[in-house]
Amino acid sequence: MADLKPEGYRHVADTWEVLFQMKERERPVEAQVGAIDYVDGKPVWILVFPDYPGIKGYVPDQETGVDASLISRFVGQDIIVKIKGIDRENNIIACSRKEIVKEAAEDLQKKLTAGDIIPVTVRAIVIIDNISTLIVDVGGGVLVDVPRSQAVIRRAATLREQYHIGETVNAMVVSVNPLQVSVRAARPDPWSQADYKRGQFISGTVYRVVDGNVLIEPDLTPGVLGLAPIPLMGDVQKGYRVSCKVRYFSAEQKKLHLYLVNRLL
Repeated sequence: MADLKPEGYRHVADTWEVLFQMKERERPVEAQVGAIDYVDGKPVWILVFPDYPGIKGYVPDQETGVDASLISRFVGQDIIVKIKGIDRENNIIACSRKEIVKEAAEDLQKKLTAGDIIPVTVRAIVIIDNISTLIVDVGGGVLVDVPRSQAVIRRAATLREQYHIGETVNAMVVSVNPLQVSVRAARPDPWSQADYKRGQFISGTVYRVVDGNVLIEPDLTPGVLGLAPIPLMGDVQKGYRVSCKVRYFSAEQKKLHLYLVNRLL
């Protein structure tokens, strides 16, 4: 009998053969960290593969390519790995992310120059040396710390209020060796977008109270700070929502002087 195929028939390659070929050719594979297990007290990523359902991958801690403090932060996140071993009988493959990251880091050193604007993906928000810090992937899984001063867009908001894990934003390469990036530097100067008039009423958030003055970040121009004297009556604290009246503004001098009017609920 002739080997007849139904109309629209598409040959489906054997999954294990595909994975074997990717292993032999050292091709990267997309995966997601589905969970963390512990073997002899050490963390192991358990991976799932969107393109290969039913197959699990394992990445021991020394092959994750991330600091031990960040291993748990990757649960639920997408990563790229290389296949190092295959156990078809148990539907398991052993993987490494470290090799991917090492190769990417070497590639970035050659391609990036200071001043480049690149897309980065937020991987974690942590505290390092008592400073809130953004951990971003600058390409190929290479992680870079971005301190709050270089990450914050709205001064009066926390990094957790401004960023979401998995979000992609632009950053400027500040230096290549060591590799450092700044999200703030990739954005326009907020003063260049400010336009206020004397007598205008505006809303904002109290950023800080210091030396008898109140620093206020206007809602219309995140990143700009206006200065107002502490009112004789009433309490003012960091984080308060307030309405203000403009008494002086100069974008060139980067000055915005205000009067506090009311606290907003």
